[in-house]
Amino acid sequence: MQPTLQQELPVISHFQTVQRSIYIPSVTCLFGLCIFGMISSVHGSIVRWKQISREEFSPAHAAYSFPLLMHAMAVQSYRSSLNFFTPADEVSPMIKTALHVYWVFLVFA
Repeated sequence: MQPTLQQELPVISHFQTVQRSIYIPSVTCLFGLCIFGMISSVHGSIVRWKQISREEFSPAHAAYSFPLLMHAMAVQSYRSSLNFFTPADEVSPMIKTALHVYWVFLVFA
């Protein structure tokens, strides 16, 4: 049986306990919703592509890329919170690498 967080780190503060028990799961849930929003945004752009390509460019067309930029910022925020609030051995290096690669892909997309 694994030791609890309090048994493993007896000097941990209440703030750190709250961060690990409430904040990280909440941010993970929000990240999942963000992925859902990204899929919705890409789908909307694909569906509207014929209409967008026929019309002259207007500033409203720039709004199609806004969800992508917001998603890239959300991924960066999630990466930062994982690095700051969780111990290094608690998050798999594979997950951190996958998030980094995904974030770089979003930035250059």
